[in-house]
Amino acid sequence: MRRNRLVSAICFTACLSASGLLNAQLAKPPVAPVQTVFDTYFGQKVEDPYRYMENQKDPAVIAWMKAQADYTRAVLDSMPGRKEFAARMQTYMNAAEFTVSDVQLAGKFTFFRKRKQGQNMAALYVREGTDPRERLLFDPNKFDTGDHHISLDQYTPSWEGKYVLIGASAGGSEEQTAHIVETATGRELPESLERFLGGVFSLDGETVYYLQRQKLAPGAPPTDKYKKSRTYAHKLGTDAGTDQAVFGFDVCPGVRVGEDEFAFVTPMPNSSYALGIVNNGAEPAQEVYVALLSAIGSKTSWKKLASYGDKITDLALIGSDLYLVTLKDAPNGKILRVSADAPDLSKAEIVLPASSAVLTGNYVGQNVLRPAKDALYKIGRAS
Repeated sequence: MRRNRLVSAICFTACLSASGLLNAQLAKPPVAPVQTVFDTYFGQKVEDPYRYMENQKDPAVIAWMKAQADYTRAVLDSMPGRKEFAARMQTYMNAAEFTVSDVQLAGKFTFFRKRKQGQNMAALYVREGTDPRERLLFDPNKFDTGDHHISLDQYTPSWEGKYVLIGASAGGSEEQTAHIVETATGRELPESLERFLGGVFSLDGETVYYLQRQKLAPGAPPTDKYKKSRTYAHKLGTDAGTDQAVFGFDVCPGVRVGEDEFAFVTPMPNSSYALGIVNNGAEPAQEVYVALLSAIGSKTSWKKLASYGDKITDLALIGSDLYLVTLKDAPNGKILRVSADAPDLSKAEIVLPASSAVLTGNYVGQNVLRPAKDALYKIGRAS
């Protein structure tokens, strides 16, 4: 296997070298015109020569992008042996009969993505209990026409697995629409959630709390679509157009959310409380709010627990005990516990002091806590 990889690498390098001579004969890539605009921030003048490219419906921008794509295609096609090399790599990549990823457990159900040999995208499957038989719940490949496809961007089962929330987008646009599928039958509910960014079910599985992008006004810059997002509550079987915002930008009087921040609601199993999280998308720290599940819709029930300066990077609720990972004065992380009945970080108990051991899931301080029925587990590694 190592020998095959070495041979492939050598062949590909040779192709690149040979293609350099051919590429010199190709026309030069299209040059984007400069259309500089100026902004002033805090007395500092900032120039932006390519802002017009933000309007991807502009015929000139479309023509430039197509010319770039055509040039790239010509360069790639000019490489001697590239098609043969690509075919060989495709053989290696499709050597397995199938690949499985993103496994999630909910109630008696096991959900997972599965990509069969020759398929471009993974589909969503489910197994029930110990039954080895699997059922297909959502297959984006059936929408693939060559020029058009649907991608499965994310999915979230309800806590007991009765329903699954599926975020899908067309043509790699990442403009997601959420579909709700009944696990037992595979039936898709009639409603869909537009401009979807993510969501989670209520504990009874009958309501979805979902983060939604704002609907752009005519003439608004395309970049504004990620501003002023809000979390809405959707009752299954109702018209999504009547959903009410429960958290987010300009929703709750006592919760400050900037127009560039994301704010979402997370109910927690085995607890009568929910968490409200505000994040700016640029740092792992987040602002944390606590409210009774039964009072989420009141908009005035949220109590602030932590600000960005508290450097809270992960959290978990078990009953009324709220566990938090913080990097404040602890670069490797430490774990605190505070009561959700009276959320006051100044009275937090240190459960796991800072040490040379690093608390980390995928990044330092993140995806560390794993609540279970018998205990709270933490992920970390020794120094």
